[in-house]
Amino acid sequence: MISIIVLSHNNWHYTETCIKSIYQNTRFPEFEIIIVDNASDQETRNSLGQLTAAHDNLSVIFNPKNYGFAKANNLGAKQAKGDYLVFLNNDTIVSEGWLGRLLSHLQNIPDAGMVGPVTNAIGNEAKIAVDYSEPTIEAVNQFANYRAEHFSGQYFKIRNLALYCCIISKELFDRIGGLDERYKIGMFEDDDLAMVILQEGLFLYCAEDVFIHHFHGASFNKLSLLKRIVIFHINKYKFERKWRTKWIIHQNRPS
Repeated sequence: MISIIVLSHNNWHYTETCIKSIYQNTRFPEFEIIIVDNASDQETRNSLGQLTAAHDNLSVIFNPKNYGFAKANNLGAKQAKGDYLVFLNNDTIVSEGWLGRLLSHLQNIPDAGMVGPVTNAIGNEAKIAVDYSEPTIEAVNQFANYRAEHFSGQYFKIRNLALYCCIISKELFDRIGGLDERYKIGMFEDDDLAMVILQEGLFLYCAEDVFIHHFHGASFNKLSLLKRIVIFHINKYKFERKWRTKWIIHQNRPS
């Protein structure tokens, strides 16, 4: 069993497309979807309620207020019944065969603690160029199928996996205590999780043959630029103080 945890905060059109892509493109026999809603508007909450009525393996946790990224994901993980957890942003489109290939990498790489895909929009080596202009499910599938065929079984070690999409065993996630909730709204919980996994003697890997489209920042970018800058610097300070190290900016792969 794999539990897919999707955070929601308004932006219903993104969530709707994300969930549609999961059901269309997931052939894995046993999975559940847990949507954790961070106090969306009533229209979004009503639409989420309709999803639960339409799918037996989908449930929604309605938070009374916006708990932020880490706490909301931890709540989803606590409810999860799966042996593995997938953290998935609602501003994503998953592709055909995505879940089985991510799990295969996690199970077959001896020292893998967590595995993520490549994508069109992220601030590290997982970012690749794409050949489509309109991110429909069909266009994403076509590009992802090309990646799966030409990069089958390939992966590389990566210093950080952004939590827009990644898979980790529930046993490991529970053992390390989940995501650190000191980072509040968001930012740096992925860097923090990477450090904890490294402490366990495990590593993070990026699967070259799994592609997920990422709209990137659908919820966070609704905050003002000033507020995002303030959150970044506060959480950067918390990270550096906790780990007694200077944060190293993420790097893209050579173009």
